[in-house]
Amino acid sequence: MADKQTLREKIIAARMEIKPQESDLAACSLSGHLLNVIPAGASVAGYCAIRGEIDVGVALAKLQENGSKTALPVIDEYSRILKLLECSPDMPLIAGRYGIFCPQPHLPVIIPDVMIIPLVAFDDKGYRIGYGSGYYDATISHLRSINKNIMFIGAAYAMQRVENIEAEPHDEKMDMVVTEEGNVILQGA
Repeated sequence: MADKQTLREKIIAARMEIKPQESDLAACSLSGHLLNVIPAGASVAGYCAIRGEIDVGVALAKLQENGSKTALPVIDEYSRILKLLECSPDMPLIAGRYGIFCPQPHLPVIIPDVMIIPLVAFDDKGYRIGYGSGYYDATISHLRSINKNIMFIGAAYAMQRVENIEAEPHDEKMDMVVTEEGNVILQGA
């Protein structure tokens, strides 16, 4: 197994090669699969796609049309825990840390029922590789300490699936991964 940084670089490069039309089709397919697993009316935190990540914006817009509250993350450098601010797909976003678009800081913080998580790679045990900063692991750990019933769903292209990720003590497992091809059944999740 390649080390995490090598794997990260390889998969990000492959994601960046996906043509816009293919990416749009994958986002629509992913949206349908997400809507099948997210409970009706659940509050849902998502993300703004960067660096070739699969886009969950279509799913967030449809969830909001169906009565769900939606939120996007804002990086908190001090706590390393993402603040999840309520917003809607038609609200203007601002460029935040790392150039990631995020909601205006005055919007209310929500504790979601479901959090859709971006990732670089995932395995069948529910572990993920992100960009290495640990924000999502810290956030998952924090949210689980508040509410054990929050569902954590990784969103990815099917090609981001790898055989095994060497988990470290701080790594948090996801409950499920959804790709443009459907749901990935995780072992022991």
